[in-house]
Amino acid sequence: HGEEVVHIYELHNAGPGEVKVDLRLEFPDSYEDDFFLYPLSLEVDSGIICSNVSTINPLGLEKAQSDLGSLNQSMQIRHRRERRGIEKEQDPATKSTFLREPVLLNCSSAECTVVNCSMSRLEKGQRVYLKIHSVLWVDSFMKRPLQQFILQSLVSYEVTGMPYSIKTGDRK
Repeated sequence: HGEEVVHIYELHNAGPGEVKVDLRLEFPDSYEDDFFLYPLSLEVDSGIICSNVSTINPLGLEKAQSDLGSLNQSMQIRHRRERRGIEKEQDPATKSTFLREPVLLNCSSAECTVVNCSMSRLEKGQRVYLKIHSVLWVDSFMKRPLQQFILQSLVSYEVTGMPYSIKTGDRK
């Protein structure tokens, strides 16, 4: 179906103590009923608990590195052959070489995969990782040969608890 895309997000607690953290990951997966960035799998460090993982890999595809590479290679070879044949047959006067303005695909303009995660104890100095494996769905791009796309993901975090309190009163 295409190239594997891996997004790796790191969360680092620089201190002063341990915290409880909620994470939210959003990325566009489809546009006009076609997959663009197909969510294949999610990997998280121990201690991170995620919900909404049922939206990951809705077609139940096998995650096999060799399959992804060979599918993509064969599609690239076929695409190059088709492109040469078309260019020879087209009249230069009618051939359009202008790309359209890019379409921004984010969670406001496209359907998104949303994953919510929490970590009840992130120690001072600790780093944790969240990794999302996706497939760039080549067929969807091939349907729109002169269209450019910008795929925009969003990750946010919120500290929801800490074992100490922060004084907000007046200092003297």
